[in-house]
This record gives sequence, C-alpha cells and structure tokens, in this order.
Amino acid sequence: MPEGFTAHAQHFWTITAQWLGWRPNEFWRATPSELKGALSEPKARSDAQGPSMEMIAKMLERERDG
Repeated sequence: MPEGFTAHAQHFWTITAQWLGWRPNEFWRATPSELKGALSEPKARSDAQGPSMEMIAKMLERERDG
C-alpha cells in the first residue's frame, strides 16, 4: 500500500470521525462519492420547496398505519 494512500486515508478517517461521528466501518464502507458528498457543503437550491400540505397528510397517515 503506497504511503500516500495511507496518509490520505488516515486524514479522511480523522475528519469523518470528528466531524461526522462516523465509526471505522462506516468510513471503510463508504464510496469515494459518498465521502465527498458527506464532506461537501450543501448546495443551495433556488427551486427547493417544502412538502405540500397534501404530502404531509399522506406521510402522517402512512406513519399512523405503521
């Protein structure tokens, strides 16, 4: 295993443990894409909308039914 990989893995493991509270198995099971997404700042969406009242009612009904 190249030294570069080991150093980078240790660095990213430290970040995910301290910032995200990941345990070792969570870190090692994550794909590079998942790691990048977890450590990236969320992107603001101008078209983002909350759920409609109808959608909330459906979720509540589904939750009541188990």
